[in-house]
Amino acid sequence: MTQVRLNVAVRLVSLTALLFASVAQAGLFRSYLSFDGSDANPCTVLAPCRLLPAALAAVNDGGEIWMLDSANYNTAPVSINKGVKIFAIPGALGSIVGSSGDAIVINTAGDVTLRNVQILNFSAGVNGVTIQAAGAVHIEKTSIDGFTNTGTACIRLDTTTTVRLYVDDSFLRHCNIGIFANGTATSNLTSVLVDNTRIERGFGVTPATTGVWMQGAVDVSLRNSVISRQDQAIHFENPLQATSHLSLDRCEVARSNSGIVYANANTNGTASIHLKNSFLMNNGDHLNVSNTAVGGNVVVTIADTQISNTGGNGVTLANSAADATGNTRVFVELVRSQIKQITGIAVSLSATNGGKSYLYAHDSELAHAGTAIKTIGSGSGFNTVSIVRSIVAHATTAIDHGFGTVRLDGSHVVNNTNDFVNSGSASIVSLGNNMVTDNPDTSALTYITPTIIAPK
Repeated sequence: MTQVRLNVAVRLVSLTALLFASVAQAGLFRSYLSFDGSDANPCTVLAPCRLLPAALAAVNDGGEIWMLDSANYNTAPVSINKGVKIFAIPGALGSIVGSSGDAIVINTAGDVTLRNVQILNFSAGVNGVTIQAAGAVHIEKTSIDGFTNTGTACIRLDTTTTVRLYVDDSFLRHCNIGIFANGTATSNLTSVLVDNTRIERGFGVTPATTGVWMQGAVDVSLRNSVISRQDQAIHFENPLQATSHLSLDRCEVARSNSGIVYANANTNGTASIHLKNSFLMNNGDHLNVSNTAVGGNVVVTIADTQISNTGGNGVTLANSAADATGNTRVFVELVRSQIKQITGIAVSLSATNGGKSYLYAHDSELAHAGTAIKTIGSGSGFNTVSIVRSIVAHATTAIDHGFGTVRLDGSHVVNNTNDFVNSGSASIVSLGNNMVTDNPDTSALTYITPTIIAPK
């Protein structure tokens, strides 16, 4: 009884403005929920309802639902088929649980906002939030937890229309997939913007967990966020015949078996990946990019970013598209960045069947690696490596070159056990303005002497 009186007092103090608006609009614009409410009530602030479906039925399209107390507000999957904002008042935490299905299913032409709510798997829950259609969905200051069945997600966006999903200042944890995003509209891509959010500790009935899984026609941007302790932190696959984008700015991808994995098998499925001001640390392989389809061009830009500390590889590019024209390309550009403390290979390039792989590194550092740069390939494929104003240092082998061409310009190749190892039919060319020194070359392998070419 004391708790009831306390909650009534809190409502009278904190919801004066809401009371005025509620009376003025007769509960049509705002409906209210309380742990001691009743679904027989009109869902006003003085006579709140108990469960979310009743409040959804009472509120107009474009209206608001306010949760007045910390309590659970559903007993079965909640379907949102109108534009609505669902808030828990400051100091309260509204709970919505997954029970024998998804906790929330959104299918509307309007905009939906969830703020300050807790979404949990209570009993046989499938996904936390499933988005089938919406103008935009805003998930703010929200925690989604415990949706662990294989292939299920904290947030699942699977749509044939164009949807904008915004996740801000939230926690997604202990789900098999943190965010799954799949779109099929290629003229106006579905987009996901994640800001100030942690996607952590993936969990499921099988070991394979993913922080963000994107496929089809979709753009995903993460800012000021952390993805950690997943099987794959980010899985980006099979874009449709449109350029899908993945962007990380001021993010940390850490302590996952794989950091970012991109794989394309769709003809003319093109993509871009941009990393800026970010850290990829203590993952297995940090960034793995592969393409097997003709026309599957991929551009990776890594700027002002550190990739470090792994027992695997730093950046791996593999292009095996059977393209007789040689027009299928995988690019990585390294700008003012570091790849270091890599037990395996800092940057590995592979080109076969007519595919081409490119590395452009300038003002960057490749250091403390088993091998700093490795090129492999066969057939009509081709690798191109350009190292400009950069440092390759403290590796067992600076450049293990087997296929294509490496170009050096104004760079330091210093303090490596081996400088240039010839592992195939390949060449290294230079303007002659590089510092290649203090490399003991004790392994007795065959080295490539850079060919000095005159500037044009």
